[in-house]
Amino acid sequence: MAGKRGDDNLLSGPLRRAQEFNRAHGVLTWSEKAMAQTDDLRPPTLERPRLFISYRWGDAELESWLDFVVPHLVVRGYRVIYDRDPRNFERNLSRDGILQRMDRCNYFIAVLNGEFEQRVGSADLQSASALTHEWEHAMALGRGNTLRIGAIWFSGETLSPPFDAASVMDLRPLHTENLWTALDRFFPDLGKQGSQFDPPAVPAARLAPPQLLHRSASLIADRNRLVTVCAWKADGTCVRLGPYLVRQLERVAAELRASGRYTRITTEAAGFAGDD
Repeated sequence: MAGKRGDDNLLSGPLRRAQEFNRAHGVLTWSEKAMAQTDDLRPPTLERPRLFISYRWGDAELESWLDFVVPHLVVRGYRVIYDRDPRNFERNLSRDGILQRMDRCNYFIAVLNGEFEQRVGSADLQSASALTHEWEHAMALGRGNTLRIGAIWFSGETLSPPFDAASVMDLRPLHTENLWTALDRFFPDLGKQGSQFDPPAVPAARLAPPQLLHRSASLIADRNRLVTVCAWKADGTCVRLGPYLVRQLERVAAELRASGRYTRITTEAAGFAGDD
C-alpha cells in the first residue's frame, strides 16, 4: 500500500483525503456495495485472493486513480489491504497494523510510477520510508514463496529490476485502449464460476536479497521488526545470527565487518518482536 512519507503513525490523514476527493468531485468512488464488502479473514486462494497494494505517496493523479479502481476490485470479490480504504477510517490503523497484514496476503501489487522504483531502490538510509519496509518485507515473503510479487505499470517508459514486461500488468493510459477491458483481463470478476486471479508475477529466483535492510527511526522496523543476519565467509557459507531488531543492525553489521572474518553481510526478515 503505502509509499509513505511523514512520521504520523495513524492513517487517518490519507483516508480523510480519499473522502474529501469523493465530496469534491461529487462522485462516491467507494459505492455502497464496495463499502459493504467484508474480509472473512480466511487464508487467501486463487479464487479468493487477498492483495496488498503498495504505492508511493505524493502523486495526486495516482492516488485519485487508485481511489477509483480499488473499490471496483473490491466489488469484483478481491480482498485488499490498502491504506486509503475508507472502510478502515474509524479503526485508526497504524502502519504497524497495515504492514503486518501483508503476511495474510497471497499477492503484492506494486504500483509503478517511477518514484516507487526510485524509493525502494535507494541504498540511502536517510531516504528509507514505510514504502521501503513494505518492499523489503514483500521481497522476503516472495523469496519464501508465500507471496507472489507483481505490479501495475501506471506510468513511465521503462521498468526497473526485478520487474519486466512479463511480470507487470500494463495499465498505462496511453497503452491501454479501455480500462475496463484491461481490468477484465487481469482482475476477472471472482463472482463468476471458475474465475481465478492468476496474474503476472516476478519469479522468486529473481527476488535478490538486499545487502542490508534499511532502517528509519520512526517506522515499524525500528520498533519491533526482527531480522536474521547472514554473515558470509570466503568459502560461500553463511553464519546465521539473531534475530535482531532492525535498530541493532548498523552496530551488529559494523562489528561483523570489523572482525575481518566475513566477506559480506546480508539480512532477512524474521517476523515481529510481538509475534507469538
